[in-house]
Amino acid sequence: MNISQEKIYNYLLDNIADGKFGENARIPTESELSKSFDTNRMNAHFAIKELERFGILRRNKKQGTFVNRVPRPYSFGELKSVTTRRVCVLNHCPPLFRHIHWNDRIMSALENVLKAESIEMVYRDISGINELKEYRQLLKELVCEGCNALLIVSDHDVEGVISQHPEIFFEFHNNVFIFDRGISNWQDWPYNVVSVNVFGDSVMVADYLLSKGYDNVYFCRKTGFESFWLRERQRGLDFGFKRGSGGKSKLNVLEFAQSDESFIKRIKQKAKHEPVVLIAPNDEVAAFIIDIAASHSLTAGKDFMLISFDDNSKYREYNLTTVSPSLEKIGRRLGEMIKKNINNENSGETACIKIDSELIIRETC
Repeated sequence: MNISQEKIYNYLLDNIADGKFGENARIPTESELSKSFDTNRMNAHFAIKELERFGILRRNKKQGTFVNRVPRPYSFGELKSVTTRRVCVLNHCPPLFRHIHWNDRIMSALENVLKAESIEMVYRDISGINELKEYRQLLKELVCEGCNALLIVSDHDVEGVISQHPEIFFEFHNNVFIFDRGISNWQDWPYNVVSVNVFGDSVMVADYLLSKGYDNVYFCRKTGFESFWLRERQRGLDFGFKRGSGGKSKLNVLEFAQSDESFIKRIKQKAKHEPVVLIAPNDEVAAFIIDIAASHSLTAGKDFMLISFDDNSKYREYNLTTVSPSLEKIGRRLGEMIKKNINNENSGETACIKIDSELIIRETC
């Protein structure tokens, strides 16, 4: 469609959606429309023919053109998207964690792929939306804007709403994509998912430590804290040590409370006899361990080895040996997935892709 055709097409669709042109209502003639939009009659004719093709309008040569049917609300988005190629990023991630879960490195790589395909990207920060009724209103707005796809940046606080009410996205006319940093399990849900391989990353760490001859290894976790990603991380480490050593080595688990420093004394005692490696579930816990160890005259990388996960820029000053996915690769894979679905190359299939990470060696190991 050219610009004039799009304007007339959307004008008619918007007025049908708003109820100005109800079912069986007569719409303006081609001549009236062409005059209103300062264009030729052929452009008006083309726009009407498109809506006729979708069954929205019907022609009566003697009486004019009428609204044949008013589409269901979510169908308007599909009709509007005939003139658009638009994906909306719905970012649920709180600002405090956005530098880890959704940042410029991911966004830039994603935008480059979409821009090359002339796909427009719009962005909504909805970290404050947690109620089902708020989602419904938001989706209604996006449908009216003619979005072709949704890209949802997942977070702990909204996992329940998204997974427990998939019907709200079934009503969205086209594609739903999830980016998840490995905090939840999405593989059984009917969405296209790009996620971090939490289990596989942990196996990689176990393989690395065994290759270096370390087998006195402790996974350090805070008492009372449970989550999907923490279980997967521990499970991957345990599997990696058992597989890599033929069952001879195992993962030791060391739990501690936030105010408990006695675990460092235990580590100090063990480190006198053989090298000790601590694995922290993320960089935040690793930084906590380093600070507590320093108060007991222990230095990570010298008195004990320390590996963590996330490559969180907030803790860069600690020079942590850490595991991090390629953020640029995540952005590109998301872009490719959206491109294929918008271009109808995937034939209705959904995909769940896990991105492997890399071990970044710094001072602590």
